[in-house]
Amino acid sequence: LESAFSKEQRAFFRQRISPNTPALCARRSSAGVEAKRAAPCQILDITAGGILLASQEDYQEGNRLSITGVYLVEKEDPFAFRCLVRRVGEEEEEDRSIRYGCQFESIAPREQDRLLSAIFTLQREEIRKQREREGLL
Repeated sequence: LESAFSKEQRAFFRQRISPNTPALCARRSSAGVEAKRAAPCQILDITAGGILLASQEDYQEGNRLSITGVYLVEKEDPFAFRCLVRRVGEEEEEDRSIRYGCQFESIAPREQDRLLSAIFTLQREEIRKQREREGLL
């Protein structure tokens, strides 16, 4: 139990994303070049340090991915990330997708600031919607 808990500890807050946040994932070669084929994937949640995605592609721990076309906030430019697959989940029966926990690699400081701003915007919107549901607004 203790080792499972320590495996899930995170340095950053996890923000759930709309279930309709599509992106494209491509395996990178050892030289960091994108593979020839990109596949659709769904972004499930995001932190300042990584991303949880679902894909029907078969990736392994240690694979390096390029993830492009990630729209987090309306009217903002999409994000593109390079990441390392750190965790591979079980296949989901309903859509045959697999969840992958990925750690970002080398995000430029300006892009990290933009990412944090987008995450804070998503958090504010989630809090506003929750208050509306509870009749507080």
